Amino acid sequence: MSKFFLLTVFFSFTYLQSAAQSNAKKLLNEAEKAFSAYGSKGGGVTSLIDAKGKIEAALKDAEINKQAAAWLLKGKICTEIAGSPLYKNETDPVSGDTYALLAFQAFMKVYESSSTTASEKTDVIKSLDPIAYPLLLAGNKLLEKNSNTKALQHFQAAIRLTYVLPKSPWMDDSTYFQIVEVAGHAALGAGIHDEAYRYYKEIYEHKKLYAAGNIPESIYYGLISASIEAQGYPATEKLLAEAKKKYPNNNQWLFTEINYYMKAGSLNELIPRLKKAIELEPSNTGLYYTMAQVNENLWQSEMAKSNIGNASMYFTEAKKYYAQATAKDPGNTDVFYSAGALFYNKAAYLTNEIQNNQGNELKIKQLEAEVMSLMKDALPYFKKAESLSPNDGNVLTALFTIYKMLNDPLQK
Repeated sequence: MSKFFLLTVFFSFTYLQSAAQSNAKKLLNEAEKAFSAYGSKGGGVTSLIDAKGKIEAALKDAEINKQAAAWLLKGKICTEIAGSPLYKNETDPVSGDTYALLAFQAFMKVYESSSTTASEKTDVIKSLDPIAYPLLLAGNKLLEKNSNTKALQHFQAAIRLTYVLPKSPWMDDSTYFQIVEVAGHAALGAGIHDEAYRYYKEIYEHKKLYAAGNIPESIYYGLISASIEAQGYPATEKLLAEAKKKYPNNNQWLFTEINYYMKAGSLNELIPRLKKAIELEPSNTGLYYTMAQVNENLWQSEMAKSNIGNASMYFTEAKKYYAQATAKDPGNTDVFYSAGALFYNKAAYLTNEIQNNQGNELKIKQLEAEVMSLMKDALPYFKKAESLSPNDGNVLTALFTIYKMLNDPLQK
């Protein structure tokens, strides 16, 4: 009885498997017919969409999925949809990818397969050329929407095409490097900095393209920005100096330098550059805030070294720039909190000094008076921060501590 049951299950499974394969082949044939109807009888875009649905369903079958002809058909269907002016939706609703990218991926699956025949590879190469323009068009549209990662996929595909296709009339050196540049731009926007650096560096080092050394500003900017963000390329300062020499009237290099030295933590290098930037853009509120923070960090560094004279100078500068930052940006909670924290942190430092001077009553009284003065200086900044962000826990904690030290009741 049990043997009979097992045989029944086996034959049922075999039947279902055979039926599924038969259905997959039927779907593949229907996809071919729908695609042929579009090509020969002008069946319209609906025939293409029908063909696309059928081929996707057919490819779910393991055996069909191994067939180069099925992937070639998918690639050709997606190519036609991508290039059709009648079909406005360029993105496949199932995968979320553009039809141009789906076509490229389908063709490359065949091209890169070890089982692909010579004739199939020839078919792929013929089929790939029409997809180049839709890939670039889709990539540019995605870039305009700040979909940088998806845009990069399209530009990478276009670059890959240049290595697969025979020399095309539209793909000269100039066009190729334009694609490489937008790929670098997309990679930079996507935060893939090593990739961006590689693309920009390829252009920068192309001696034939820039034989006279007249490298465009955009290439310098992309290469330097990628280098700064990646933080792993020692030639950044050399590139900055080179760019400044070639394009001395461009103020963007100053701000690029500021970004570089901030990433590098070179605070002393930042001071003169931030001062220059403030001269150029006096209404840029962020510059005052940054200058205050740089001076505050230098104050803390000098205090840690017990360089009291230098520390005092940086504290005074930080206080000055925080005052300017709060005046220029009166609705920014962070600026007011940071300004208050400057005085609060110095008071905390002096509180520790009180503990270190036990037995010296005169010194302790001087320090206690200074702590109280600093808390009073910090108070209006924290109160303003509270008015801007009433539920900020850090602000409320600072206010509680100050009121307690000043023996004032908590009030709003």
